[in-house]
Formats: sequence, structure tokens, C-alpha cells
Amino acid sequence: MASFSVIEFLSESHGIEARAGKKGPCPFCNGPHFSITKDDALGKCFSPSCGLYINQANSCPTQKQSLFKIHESILQDFHECLIKQEGKKSGTAWSYLVDERKIHPSVVKASLLGAIPRNYNLDEKFDPIIAEIESELHKIIGTDKTAESKKKVLSHQVERLKDAKEKFKRVLVGKRLSPRHGAITFAYCDEFHRVVAIKFREPFTKEITLYKPTQVMGLFGHQLFEPYEDERHKQLNKHLIVVEGEFNQLQFQSCLARASEVLGKQFSYAFVAAVGGVNSADTETLKKICRTPYIAYDNDLNRAGEVLVEKAQEKMSIYAFTTPEPDSDLDSFIVKSGDDMATIEKIKSLIQNSRFCPRNVERVAEEVFLSRQKQGSSDKRKDFEINSNAFELLIADLKDRGELLYDGQLAYLFSKTDKNLVKIDAEDQDYKILMSRYKINASEIIYKYIYSELETTAAKTARRVTVYPFSHYDDKTNRIYLSNFSNQVYRISQDQIELCENGVDGVLFLPNKVYDKFIFEKPSWRGSLWDEKILSQVKFSNKGLHPSEAKTLFLIWILTLFFPELFPTKVILAFIGVKGSGKTSAARRVLQIIHGVKSNVTPIPKEASDFDAIVTNNSLIVLDNADTKNPWLDDRLAIAATGGTTKKRKLYTTNEFMEATIQCHLMITARDPHFRRDDVADRVLPLKVERQNKFKGENRLIREISENRDRLMSELIEFAQEGLIALAQAKDEDDIGSFRMADFSSFATKLGRHAGIGNKIEEIFKKISAEQSQFALEDNSLFIFLYRWVQKNPNNRVTNVQLCEALSEFAKTTGQKFEFSGRGPAFAQRMSHLRPNLKEFFDITESNGGQRNVFYHFKIKKEMSDV
Repeated sequence: MASFSVIEFLSESHGIEARAGKKGPCPFCNGPHFSITKDDALGKCFSPSCGLYINQANSCPTQKQSLFKIHESILQDFHECLIKQEGKKSGTAWSYLVDERKIHPSVVKASLLGAIPRNYNLDEKFDPIIAEIESELHKIIGTDKTAESKKKVLSHQVERLKDAKEKFKRVLVGKRLSPRHGAITFAYCDEFHRVVAIKFREPFTKEITLYKPTQVMGLFGHQLFEPYEDERHKQLNKHLIVVEGEFNQLQFQSCLARASEVLGKQFSYAFVAAVGGVNSADTETLKKICRTPYIAYDNDLNRAGEVLVEKAQEKMSIYAFTTPEPDSDLDSFIVKSGDDMATIEKIKSLIQNSRFCPRNVERVAEEVFLSRQKQGSSDKRKDFEINSNAFELLIADLKDRGELLYDGQLAYLFSKTDKNLVKIDAEDQDYKILMSRYKINASEIIYKYIYSELETTAAKTARRVTVYPFSHYDDKTNRIYLSNFSNQVYRISQDQIELCENGVDGVLFLPNKVYDKFIFEKPSWRGSLWDEKILSQVKFSNKGLHPSEAKTLFLIWILTLFFPELFPTKVILAFIGVKGSGKTSAARRVLQIIHGVKSNVTPIPKEASDFDAIVTNNSLIVLDNADTKNPWLDDRLAIAATGGTTKKRKLYTTNEFMEATIQCHLMITARDPHFRRDDVADRVLPLKVERQNKFKGENRLIREISENRDRLMSELIEFAQEGLIALAQAKDEDDIGSFRMADFSSFATKLGRHAGIGNKIEEIFKKISAEQSQFALEDNSLFIFLYRWVQKNPNNRVTNVQLCEALSEFAKTTGQKFEFSGRGPAFAQRMSHLRPNLKEFFDITESNGGQRNVFYHFKIKKEMSDV
């Protein structure tokens, strides 16, 4: 059936240019109150003296529309009968609607309501149309297929009309077997606003009869919709609100009408329809009118109203709400309130807080599966058409249940119900599980098609977002958002810690099913569990840093996990110590507190690609025993520390790659570290540990973490909250220090000042600079030869080329080989990279020797003379 357009009809038949959702001139009364629905399927005049409307039935004089035209004509008579009762004696349909049920007169006049006139003659409505079709039938000559087909169609229409007339007559007579008049009529319409059923109700009784000549029940009242222009009520225009009984719909519109009168404004009506009851609800038509409606079900004591919700979920996803009072419906809720303005606000609140009820996924899966099957020999669809049909069903349901998102590289699906974020990745287990719910297996060809279509659709149309692995710091609001790994988020401000849903304030986290959920508890214990269970359990060396200073740095580094946006360049925490120093155990405990007791340290991977996979899928990892030389480790550590990216080939492609930004924080343990390259060493926080005197069993340590994890995380959250206060206090301060990891130094300084240990922090960073340089240069042959050479040549003054030659000759005297011998340019470049570290051990002065020659003088610092 071709779609009908009121706008086109008005233009072609009446020369009126109109727009959907806007008022214009009425073709019947020439008044200015003719309004067209957004779908352009219905036009209605809201002038009280007119009230006529245009739809497909009364504007297209085809034989197929004959029954609907009869209905329109009958209802016009019924409506006029009802309107004539205004102001007359009590006991009428009008009196029952307006006086007894408190329906506003304007709503009565504008709605498809009526009253049966006395001695109403149905034959006058049906017989002329039947005779017209029979005349057409008799005119058909011939016995060919075309003629026989026409005869069959027209004969069917005649039988259909005769059957409808008999049903209508039985309803008009009623149970009393005598003509009934004065009964109220409620017209039910389909998605084209054609009257498909009529419900009759005796005034002042609950005697109800139904006339339904087809299988379609339709809805009552959805044609009574005039978009709200008032900003306070525009929310009511957005969605179809579905109620059970007709009086719920009529009372809702009456509430709006009365409120309009109080405000002195013209009446406007909300998009509200009634299904007429749970058992007769036409959810098929409902879905055609609105894909995701809001259902206001009756608050029945026996919970019968919720059956409507369950029935609707078989066909579509919905939002559901009910009235707050037990054993009430929307009609009684409004009447009982007595304050229409306040009631509208309460209803808006109910709508805003309605619960989302997704469609039964088994029903969707059945539709998807059926769409993939050939529907007999006449089904000529090709494979791509079948896949496209299945995708359209799937994407529509996925959008009903949530939202498609895109971060520039990857697509995601965000669920409205459980706030779960699923990465659209053909290899992702959660994505595979999601597709399996629609009976789509990863081994099928259609799996690849749907994955590709979802990815493309997201890239074209989805909302752009940033997805976080563990925490997010918003410097504008000075808030931390922290995932608890269970689709919930702790929103942390200076004075509040709130548990919220994933997606709060637009902040999204990708869940990691391997991690364990934690619960924040307001600390009620004395002392610090972190000091007792973690910090004091590590035996820090007293060489260089004092153990208390190392503890302070350790805790500050852990707090950086809560403020990732402050650290575009991340510090790599390194525990360095002999066997039995507990370095692995200490790092593992931190990991288990953050991620859960199932977490463990990671051996250095054999391949760089394995390292890439680990750091792009975790927020914190511990690389254990980095004691052997590895050709790719320095490069990968440098990339990870600077927040670089890794490349991965897209599945099902040959030359397409996607980049993943590394957001992972790194801890690393070693006895003899082989990641001393200067650019890496500058990003390492080396904490030296000594061999323990006493040892605890690993099972006992894990048990202690398991029993105290929530409390340890809670204490850490409160430390982070103190960090927010410190940042707020130092908002206008610009800390520029000499420490190479400036972000970390600035953060630590602000925390230190807030805690009253600002001077101590400054002293610590002076020491840590030396520790970093020593870490970078330890076992460095260039540094060793240079140190020994300067000891023997205190009055040196050399260029880079001369120094390279001098160190080469010096190495020969010791029977060793100098790696830069004969490689002056490479030596000069290496000296340039190491100079910041060398300055921790030498006073280096530069002088101009002419002809672009730069001379250097090296003097061992007094405090380094015993190195």
C-alpha cells in the first residue's frame, strides 16, 4: 500500500501548502487550527465548531477503503449526537463523560468519541457501498485470470462488508435484544488513523461491548495530538505514552487542557493512546506507531497491570512506569490530585524515572533467524540481501536496547539496562556472546558481514566518545571517576564519594571480566592498612633514598593511577633487588588490590606483539624478572611510558590496521635490569629493596589481601580524594622543577605541600634524580671508562672526537674494547643523550674553541668521588 500524505492531498485537492507538526488553514471551515501529525498521515481541525479530519480512508475513494469510509461516516453521526447532548439533562453520555468522569469538554469534542443516536439505521451506511461494489462485480466480463481475480476481490469485499454490518447490528442491539441508544462509543484506529474497531459503553455502568470486524484492534486517542510549544511541557511531545483504559487517556488530556486554561493558553494535547485493556492490547499496531513507547500501566494489587508490559516486550522494547498509589490508575491519580499543574510535573517525573524494559531477545533472535531462511521457491533474495535484512533487524533491536558509540578506532554498544559496554571486535568474547543471543555464530559467514556493517555504521553515525579502562580525572570539575569493574563508577569529588552507573556524566568504562568488583567502605578502622599490609612489608634499601622516602614515593606513584590525564608521560615503577627481597610479592599485592586477587605478575613476553596485547588490554601490569637482554624491551617501554600507540591488523582485512593508545601503567621487577637506555631510564622510578629477614607464605599474603581488599581500596580512594583537595589548593601554582619527570614531580609536590611535607618532597626529588642517573649509567661502559679517565686526567679539555679517541686508547691500556672506537659521530650523539645523567656525577663546562669546535671539561663532583 502506497503511503498516504495529508500534505500532498491538501496541496492537490485544496491548493493549501501545509507542514507536518504545524498549524495551518482548515480546508473545511477555513479556520487557522488545522494540524498535521509528524508522520503526515492525519490532519485534524481543532476548532470546536469544526473538528473534521483527513486521513487515508476519507481522502482516497478506492474500493479497498470502503469499510473505513463507512466507519468514518457512522462515527461522524455518533460524534454529532454526543455534542448535541451538551447542556442537556443528566443521565446522558455527555453528562457521564464531563460531570461524572471529569473529562474536559474540549477533550470530548476533539476526541473520537460519540453516542448512539436513537433508532440509528446502519443499512443507510452499508447498503449503498455494497450495491456499488456488486454493480462493479456484475460489469466484469470474461473468464480469464484477470477477470476472475477481480471478481474474487470484489466478492470478498462484499462478503466483508455484509459480515461487518451484521456484527455492527448485533452490537447496536446489545444483550437486551432491543435497539440501544445513548451508549458512549470509543473509536480505535490503526497506524494510518483508520477506524478499525469501536468500543461501546453504557453510561454510569461497566457494561462494555466491542465491534471489531477485522483482526486489528488499533489504539484509542493517538490522533489527538497537537505538539506542545511550551518549553515546560515539550518533553511530552517526544514519545507515545500508552495507557490501559480510555479514561486514562481522556483524563490525561483533560489535565493538560485544564492546565492550559489556568495559564490562559490555547489547548495542546500530548501524544497519548489507550490500548483498551491488557487482553485486547494491539501491540502490533502499537509497534508500527512508535517503536519504543512509554507504557503507564495500572498499579493493580494483583500486579495484573504488569502483564501489559510483558505482552508489549514480546514485540518491542519499552519504558514502563505506574502511578505511586497502590490499586490506582492514571485516571484516579489525576482526579485525586486536584492540582493539574502539580500533577503534570509529577507525571513528567514518572516518565523521566521510568524503567527501560528491553524486548524479549528470544523473539528478536527468532525474527533474525527467520529472515535468514528462504521463504519458499518464490523467495529470490541473494545472500547479500538476506544478510542485509538480518542486519536491519539486528541493528534496530540493538539501538532499542542501547546506543552505538565510536571512539575513532573502535565501535561499542552501550546497554541501557545494565550499563554494560561491549567492544565491537570480532575476536572479543563479549561480542561473540552478544551475537550468539541472536543465533549468529562466529563461524558463520553472516558473522563477518554484521561485524563489518556495525563497524561501518558506527564510524558514520555513532556518537563520538572516549572509553577509559580504570579511572578518569576531569580537571575542569576536579573529579575522579573510578570503575569498580562491575558497570558501576565511583564519582569522587573533594567532599563526596558517590556510587553511580557506568556512563554517568558521559564517562564510560570498558569492563574487564577478569578483574574483581570492589566496594567502597567509609574507613572506621584506626591507623593505615596500606602502611600495615603493603608499605611496611617492603624492605627498602637505605642507600640513596631513606626507606621512609621510598615509601612516600611508592604511595604517590600508586595515586597516579587515579589521575591518568595528569600524566601524558607515565612513570615506570621499578623494584630492583636481590632474590628474596620480596619485590615480586610487593608488586603482586598492589596489582591484586587494584584488580582483584586473581591477578598476577606477567613474565617478560617473548614477542613484542605479546607485550602490545598485554598493555593495550590492561590498566596496570607488573613485568616480572626483567633480568635478561631483550632486543625490543627498551623500545616498547619507551612507547608505553609516553602513551604511544600500537598497531594491529583488523580482522578480515589484509592491509587495514587500527591503532590502540596505551593507557597502561607499568611496574617492573629485576635483579639485574637490562632496560637502562637513557630515554627509558629517565622515565623509571627505581626503588631499591633488600633481602627480607623474615618471609610470609604467598597463600597467607593473598588471603590477607582478599580479606582486606575493600578496605584497602577504600583507603586508597580517600587518599585520592585528599589529592583532589591538594590540586584545588595548588590550582594557580606552576611547579617547574629540575626533575626530568616533570608531571610526576609537580603532582608529588602539590600533594606534599597539602600534607605539610613540601620540603621533604623537594629533598626526595633531589635524591631521586641522582638515583635515576645512577640507574641509567650503572654498568654503562662509556660512563665507567669516562669516570676512570677523568680520575687520571683531571685537567682535561677535549672535544667529543678527542674524547672518543682518548677513551679508546684508555680502554686498550686496560685490555678492553671501547664500543665507540672509530665511531666519533655515534659517540657524540650518545654523549648528548647521556649528558643530563652525567651531570649528576660530573661538573661539565663547555667552551668555544673556534671553527665550530666545542671543548668540554669534566670534573668529578666531590660527593661522587667514592663512586
